[in-house]
Amino acid sequence: TELEQTTFLITSIHLLEPTIELEQINLKGFSYKESNLLAQAILGSPFVEIHQSKFNELYTDLNYLPLAISVIVKQIKNHPAQLDHIISELSSQNIPLHEFTYENKNLQQALTISFNLLSSNLKEFFIALSVFSGTDFSMDAASAISNRTIDETKEYIYQLEKLGLLEKSMYGRYRLHPLVRIFVTNRLDTTIYEKLAEYYIKRLSTLDRFSLNFVSFIKKETDNIIGVLEKCYETRKYDVVLKLWEYYGVYLWDSGYWSTFYSMSKTIVKAAYLVQDFE
Repeated sequence: TELEQTTFLITSIHLLEPTIELEQINLKGFSYKESNLLAQAILGSPFVEIHQSKFNELYTDLNYLPLAISVIVKQIKNHPAQLDHIISELSSQNIPLHEFTYENKNLQQALTISFNLLSSNLKEFFIALSVFSGTDFSMDAASAISNRTIDETKEYIYQLEKLGLLEKSMYGRYRLHPLVRIFVTNRLDTTIYEKLAEYYIKRLSTLDRFSLNFVSFIKKETDNIIGVLEKCYETRKYDVVLKLWEYYGVYLWDSGYWSTFYSMSKTIVKAAYLVQDFE
C-alpha cells in the first residue's frame, strides 16, 4: 500500500523505547575536516590556512559543534583583528555560564562572545526578537516591538544574518534558532510582551474578520499570538488578553478549532473576572 512505502523521519535528542522497529542514525558534531570546510566557506581558504593552528584550537574548544563554529567564525569575519582575543576567551572559559539546553556549554560560550561584540542598539534589537515564541516573525512585527523604522529593522536583520544569529524563514519572514532564543530570552524585559500584543490588536483591527487576509495573518502568527496571550496573562495584563482574544477567539471559532477555543476560553474567563477585581 501507499502507507507501507512511506518514510517517516523522526528527530529527537532522547528517543524513548520505540513501539515499532526503527533504524536509528546517531548524529554527532562535525569532524575536523567538516569544521575546517565550514570555516573556509565563511572566511576563505587563505585566511584559515594562515591561522590554521588557531582554528584547530577553536574547533576543539567548541567541541566541533556546527552552530557554535558558525557563530564564532562569522564573528571573526566581521572582526578579523580580534581572532587572538576570541580564541583566548574561548580557551580561558572566563565567561559566565548558565544552565543551557544543549549537550554542553560550548554554544553558550560562542553566543556570549558574539553577543558581547554587538553594538548596544543591535543588542537591544536582538534581545527584543526573542519575544516571538512561534517558528518565525515578520519584519513589520519586529519593527513594531523594537520601535525601529522598517529601514532600520532591515539593516539590523541584515547584520544579525551575517553573524549567523538570525535565519531567513519562508514568505519573507525570519526566525531565531531555538537555542539562540533561549540565550537571549533571559535578557528580555517582560513589558515587551504587552507591546507585541498591542501590535497584533492594532493590526487585526484593520482587517475584516471574515476576510482571507484576516485568516491568513493569524495562521502565520498563531503560535506568536498564543505565546503572547500566555505571557500577558502571567504578567497580569488581563485587559490586553481580553482585547486580543476578541480577534483570536473569533478565528478559532470560525475556523472550527472548537476544542482549542474551549480550552483557551477557560483562561479568558478567569482574565475577565480578574479585570473586574482590579477595577
